[in-house]
Amino acid sequence: MRHLRLDSRALDAAAVRVEQVHADFAQVQLLAHDTAELTGHAGLVERVHEFADAWTRSRATLLARLERLAGALRTIDETFTRLELGLRDEAVRERAATAGGR
Repeated sequence: MRHLRLDSRALDAAAVRVEQVHADFAQVQLLAHDTAELTGHAGLVERVHEFADAWTRSRATLLARLERLAGALRTIDETFTRLELGLRDEAVRERAATAGGR
């Protein structure tokens, strides 16, 4: 049987990085709508507004995906940690039962 090795610290670090990116994108204040009026050209103002609206929609999609990814990383880490602890406890109980039956 092959061994599965998971680095809990690496999973946690990845989750933290994804959460940080999520926080950064969540705090972004798009100023394009405010600055669009300063262009002084009606066609350009309209294009900047269109870009700002598209970016807002794309950012919302990205935020949702980042949130799911961070949650998945945390769940994987927590699940394997519980599994590892459970297997350890079972091995300790088996050793104790074996030692007591000698």
